[in-house]
Amino acid sequence: MMSEQSSEKRSDEIVEYFSARVRQILGTTVVGVYWFGSRVRERDKPDSDYDILLETTSVLSEEQRDAVADLAIDIVAEHSVLLDIHYYTSDEITRPPFSRSPFVHAVLEEGVRL
Repeated sequence: MMSEQSSEKRSDEIVEYFSARVRQILGTTVVGVYWFGSRVRERDKPDSDYDILLETTSVLSEEQRDAVADLAIDIVAEHSVLLDIHYYTSDEITRPPFSRSPFVHAVLEEGVRL
């Protein structure tokens, strides 16, 4: 679970837009969108990427992943930023071995759920 502190962290127009659009594209397949990394910790540099974990109900089809990639490309082109998107299903996040991963643990503890 996310800490209370992470829910108070700053918001960002780009990640808010990504979250809203990916939910429109994938619908109820999206369980959660987590923003994490240096931008959330406010240790970013002007060229830092946006780290996003996309939690879904099931593994995305090639068509679905392509649609998310197209969205990311549009954001990159419009805002001159990079998005680093990680895809995990709810089962992967809640069951071993991924549930024991320091990466997944850090995202859930420090990330901002959008």
